[in-house]
Amino acid sequence: MNYLVLFLYNMLFFIVWAYSILIGNLSIEQGEIFLTISFFIVLFYAFKNLQNYLFFFCMVGLFGLFNYSRFILDTFSLMPYDVSTATRFIGYIFPEETIKETLWTYSISIYAMFLGFLLTKSILPISKQEKNYQNINFYRKFGLFLILIASPGVIFKLSLTIKNIIQYGYVGFYLNPHVGSGITRIIEFASYKIFILGIGFYLINKLTKKQFLFIVCVLMSVVSVNLILGQRAAFGTALVFIFWYWFYFIRMDKKISSKFILLIFLLAFVSMSLFQYINASRNHKKEFNIIPTRIVISQGMSGIILPYYIDYKDTIGNDACPYLLAPIVDRADKGLGPTQEMLNKTNFLRTELTAAVSPKAFFNGEGMGGSYITDLYEFGKIGVFVGMFLLGWFIVVFEHYRYKPFVKLLSYLIVSTIAFVPRGELFGSFYEILMFIICWWFVKVLIKISNAHKLKESSI
Repeated sequence: MNYLVLFLYNMLFFIVWAYSILIGNLSIEQGEIFLTISFFIVLFYAFKNLQNYLFFFCMVGLFGLFNYSRFILDTFSLMPYDVSTATRFIGYIFPEETIKETLWTYSISIYAMFLGFLLTKSILPISKQEKNYQNINFYRKFGLFLILIASPGVIFKLSLTIKNIIQYGYVGFYLNPHVGSGITRIIEFASYKIFILGIGFYLINKLTKKQFLFIVCVLMSVVSVNLILGQRAAFGTALVFIFWYWFYFIRMDKKISSKFILLIFLLAFVSMSLFQYINASRNHKKEFNIIPTRIVISQGMSGIILPYYIDYKDTIGNDACPYLLAPIVDRADKGLGPTQEMLNKTNFLRTELTAAVSPKAFFNGEGMGGSYITDLYEFGKIGVFVGMFLLGWFIVVFEHYRYKPFVKLLSYLIVSTIAFVPRGELFGSFYEILMFIICWWFVKVLIKISNAHKLKESSI
């Protein structure tokens, strides 16, 4: 079945590619049709493999919603305006060639991710729950201990964020004012990291429903504050993780029913409606539309970042490092806010592009957001193909090893980070993951020393 689907999709892809080479570039309408067909082929296959590869299904849906949705809707004449209209900053129309290049790049991206997924899936066996699953209470207790000691600092951090939002508006999320002593600033910085580390260790255990619901309440209480203040990403990615973890580690052997899928789609629609309402409130808009197509269009704003980059790539220039690595290189400058100093130092595409398109919007604290596909496009369509192929490969590898304690420790960071790449950067949690790995090995060494000591005492 895998090889048949791959063969047919390959045939379709290369027929379209040959047509574009021999006859000429696809028209916008043809490009939209091809992207739409490609998306629904991959979505249908992901749905058929939902039981074993739920995260892949989620990622196909997220790329479809945030990056491809406007073009898919336009295929069915559901867009209320021309798809070439740049709605993020009013008054700009993308050239026809830019939209054609965007459509072809997006088609390559979904094809490459599917190819990476399918080929890796053919090699790695389906992941199964380990029979000798280690239910070591130490991890859960240690995780709970970390959560408890971090909670005062997390509350302080949230109160500081609320204060910044009241004083500076939405841009307050990205400011790090020099308040208090150095120790206070360290506590504010480290508390959330320890809090998430505690959640990671807590999740290693085979949790009961009550234990899982407890940790969900703890996590959602924090991300919900950010949601109310206007930052939607942490809340949305947390929902994706909860859905994924619940299915594999709480429901376990139960199959996903059609009612369960319907419930998830309903929850997704309610969440998107809530996100749009918060966004409208943040921008002081009186109108709020709950028409499904309008909500999808509003969530598909990340789809226009690539055409903007195509038009502005010759004016922004990035000589320091690839945009893909900006979260690693620029971490120390994260709290500078929308200043000229930040603009001079930054390697983030989202920052440079916003400033190039609308300097006024940039200095007012607005932003275009990011996009993993656009970061990859810095290396051309080959870069998009390789990067999305590796993403498909990684999703299968991650799902294959999901029952390993070490992977469960990292699971929240991995799922939330990957779920955000349709509208963000790949390495946003690089240092957190590095910290988790170091802590994991440190704890393992402590457990080994403790066990050796107990064994020595028992033998005396």
